[in-house]
Amino acid sequence: MGDTRAPRGVLRERSGLTVKTPNSATCGGLVHFHLERYGRATSDFRDAIARAPTLVKACTCLGSTYAMAAEYDLAVECYEEAIRIDPGYAEAQAGLEAVRAFLGSSSGEVKDLGPPSE
Repeated sequence: MGDTRAPRGVLRERSGLTVKTPNSATCGGLVHFHLERYGRATSDFRDAIARAPTLVKACTCLGSTYAMAAEYDLAVECYEEAIRIDPGYAEAQAGLEAVRAFLGSSSGEVKDLGPPSE
């Protein structure tokens, strides 16, 4: 008989249903982000935050996703929320600074605001 354990980050209930955990939703969001599927990434990061509102990485990644999708006001809100949760989270601070610098410039070019490294 094969391995019946759920993949890492996913819970398997007795009913056989799989349930996303905040970490699995964040991982899914990262995959979609890198494939430039920003709508799907946004959904996964929002799902992770709904399950764990203090998940600073998901807040930061959602900010990066919004920035890449040119939703700068939403990006700023997410980065600020991440910084409120963890004032020392460097990736959120860098993302916030990058969006604010972009909004203050007239270049029209968005630098890559990728999600934080693992």
